[in-house]
Amino acid sequence: RVGHSAFQAEIDTLYWPASVNTRLDRVYNQGEKLDPGEDHVVVVKNEAGDVAFVDAQFTGFQKILIAPSPAGGDFEFNAPSAGLHPLFGGLQEEKADPTPDKFTLLQVGDIPDHQELHINLPGRDINYSASGGAGKIDLYRGPLPAAGDGQDVTRIVTTDTPSSVHIIWDLGFPNGHALFDANATFDLDFLTQDGSQRTVAGLTMQDAELTYGLRILSFNVLSSISIEPCLLLPIPACPIVVPTEWELLDFGADLVITPGLDGFIGVYDLKGGLVALEPSGTLPDGDEYVPFITAMAKDATGASAHVSVSLDPIGTTVIYPIDVNISINIGGAFIFDVWSNTLTDATFTLPLVGIDVGFINRPDYITNNPFHIFPLTTLDVYHDHDLVFGFNGFHTFGAHFDPFGP
Repeated sequence: RVGHSAFQAEIDTLYWPASVNTRLDRVYNQGEKLDPGEDHVVVVKNEAGDVAFVDAQFTGFQKILIAPSPAGGDFEFNAPSAGLHPLFGGLQEEKADPTPDKFTLLQVGDIPDHQELHINLPGRDINYSASGGAGKIDLYRGPLPAAGDGQDVTRIVTTDTPSSVHIIWDLGFPNGHALFDANATFDLDFLTQDGSQRTVAGLTMQDAELTYGLRILSFNVLSSISIEPCLLLPIPACPIVVPTEWELLDFGADLVITPGLDGFIGVYDLKGGLVALEPSGTLPDGDEYVPFITAMAKDATGASAHVSVSLDPIGTTVIYPIDVNISINIGGAFIFDVWSNTLTDATFTLPLVGIDVGFINRPDYITNNPFHIFPLTTLDVYHDHDLVFGFNGFHTFGAHFDPFGP
């Protein structure tokens, strides 16, 4: 598990919707362990990196094909069994004192009866198929029995894993394409932290496809005018089409997500010198992780961006005779907030009258009051005292939603 103090938990509970806190509990707690009689492979490496201990148990495995290659490789498993067939993997890497040992733990909830994984990196193709989903998959890499604040740790948890995933990509220049195609919607939760920062994220999605392309100096005709000289002169080709605008550069990028992504991300900074939360009075326990950036998405169906630069000597241009057009479209609902966790006090006192004037912002974590950056729905300015004001952002908590809720 990953340490999540009462101080941090209170900040998260106050800010995040209920479904996000449920997902946070999944990555902070609910740790996995080797159960009696469970299929497993456990390896211990000594300080020199040599294998010092191995223990394994495989029940009902009829075929195990492991054929790695420079291109990736082919992997196949057959383990038909009735009911659930969990599998546990563990690696302990011993370190010289005082550095704590590093552990890697993998728990697969239900090994499908048949699985195939084909990796072709030169061909930019990864294909996974199975006879069924693997249930919950939990990967942890860090110290045991728990990772404290400031210790390096990574945890990835997936549930409702699909039985088929196909990934292809060709991210070249000037054109590119990438596809993630799963046969079912799945949940993915992720946490990573080090001695300065923690990132926690969760999403629910199925398919995503990215395409982009760039053209330079194509001189494609974008606009033209028609002239009708046949009314005055016996010219057989009428009307005469005269180009007036030519393409110099065109860039487009499209991200399509089906059926729509729901998710959140929080970036936290490890800070000292913190004070009690209000109004609860909960005190920090030394250095604590406090939010820096928080964001949420609901039914995010994708985004598109298009930039064009053209030569347009007779039109309205940005810098004559060059015209620039930019369009950005985003599908779905989004929340983006930024937290300032230091005291900002840009105030002064007017002499003689003794009135304070200026801007103030107390550390946002204290009262759960970040700068609400997006969406841009209102200008939230508040009066602190005298002629001193504060700024809460461009929306209120009323604009927030539950990304995994109805």
